[in-house]
Amino acid sequence: MWVLKFKGVHPECVLSLKVVKSNVILHFLPLGFFKIKNNIYFSASSFLEGIDKDKKKFIRLMKEDKKVVKIEIVGNLIFTLIKESTRKGFYDSFYNPAIFCIKPVILKPDGYEYWEIASWERKFLENIFEILHNKKTCSDYKIFKFKQEKLDDFIFPKLIPRLSKRQKESIEFAYNEGYYEIPKKVTLEKLSKEIGISKQTFQKHLSSAEKKILPFLLE
Repeated sequence: MWVLKFKGVHPECVLSLKVVKSNVILHFLPLGFFKIKNNIYFSASSFLEGIDKDKKKFIRLMKEDKKVVKIEIVGNLIFTLIKESTRKGFYDSFYNPAIFCIKPVILKPDGYEYWEIASWERKFLENIFEILHNKKTCSDYKIFKFKQEKLDDFIFPKLIPRLSKRQKESIEFAYNEGYYEIPKKVTLEKLSKEIGISKQTFQKHLSSAEKKILPFLLE
């Protein structure tokens, strides 16, 4: 299997523009696509990270965009059907049946998109390089990996355990603030104070979330 991992800025992306404006993080997983004349329609599931007011802003911007044909929201999960023109060339290369995402695409507030994709044939991933070199569609990029290897890591979103709202908020906040970095950038005391609950309660939510998630990562 050929694997390509890279980051890049796609200024015209419907999602990236809104991620930057809303200051949120979006985990985006394509589910399928179809073409009608000169348009491509792609369905996706996305997981939204951020504080409530920023997430609400992102959802509002999505609903206002005419390219977003359909949208369903369930908590932090967003299901979308988006329409784009195939005349730009970008979407024909990325939304190719011969290419699939190993992990969800991560869109960050700094404008960068992080992709890790794979294909049985090298030539389909080579087409992506033409897109990355085109400054009209990609203003900046960096290749982390492009090689043939056996896949030993693959995300199955449906297998991720369901967390309560408090557990999700706690573990997302701890991760984004650097609690899981080495060395830790923040203490439990500071995290609990900023989120507005006691240290014991915050630690309980965090431990419960970790207990649910770790078995799915390690077993």
